[in-house]
Amino acid sequence: FVLRSFSQRTLRLAYLVAVMVLLGYRYNIQFSIYHVAVWLRAEFLVPSWRLPFLLTVVMPLTVMLLGNWYCGYLCPFGALQEIVGEIWQRKTPWRLDKNRWRYARHIKFALLFILAAAYGMTRDSAILSSDILTTWFTSPRNLFVSVIGGVALASAIVFPRFWCRTICPAGAFLALLGSIRPLKRILPHLHPARCDQGVRTTTELDCLVCDRCRMPQISTRQARLFPRRIHPVFFTLAIGCAVAVCSASLDTVIGSKSIRTPASSGKLPQTSGKPRDIDINRFRQLIRNGVLSDKEALFYRK
Repeated sequence: FVLRSFSQRTLRLAYLVAVMVLLGYRYNIQFSIYHVAVWLRAEFLVPSWRLPFLLTVVMPLTVMLLGNWYCGYLCPFGALQEIVGEIWQRKTPWRLDKNRWRYARHIKFALLFILAAAYGMTRDSAILSSDILTTWFTSPRNLFVSVIGGVALASAIVFPRFWCRTICPAGAFLALLGSIRPLKRILPHLHPARCDQGVRTTTELDCLVCDRCRMPQISTRQARLFPRRIHPVFFTLAIGCAVAVCSASLDTVIGSKSIRTPASSGKLPQTSGKPRDIDINRFRQLIRNGVLSDKEALFYRK
């Protein structure tokens, strides 16, 4: 909130570096599709000052009141994308036609619907493991996260915040919540005409509340529109990433069935016999994807 009162480009970049290092690489505090699943299940945590409750419940509620400030100020992967994009934009400022962003932004809402519907039908958390936000800042990453995350960051050099604007299902969920904004009259006034992230009006869902449109160093920067031949490349990247995320989600669910035990026949299991074989590599992959944990629980339910 202090930064919103002092909209300076240099100060924002320094803040984004701190968010990326501390919330990302140091602590891996990241709102993702897993937190959206908590809302879909309507199984909220016990009110407390602990991080899970603050991130899963309190933060989305404040997004409802103040707009999608999380994506603009607290998302580590979003901060990384904006930093990468600033390197290119400082040398050669280019901008994608806002009408193209208008069509491309529907991809992330479609992806959110597909993942939410699939999770609602299966209740299998493995279907959520394709969201790169959960494991990008962990080590080691699996191949899928490395490739899709690398494509997103490379695209952010030319198309600012490529993942946030077109692919991110968690960001789409927060955008829906942020459209409520009952306190918008007392919030800092935004200038969509100066927005370099594709927002055209103050009522659009996609405003990241990054306040870049209020920064004189950015709003007065002269930029050229990309030629039309670049537009197919942009849509190909966006649709390709979305299809890859959907495919990885379905493949993960299908693959996870190999570690499920058969349904009980009603008889007590024998105390002797050959042990079942398990796919230990699959367990390790689920741990890397954040579906399972190799850490001891902080508290236990009786």
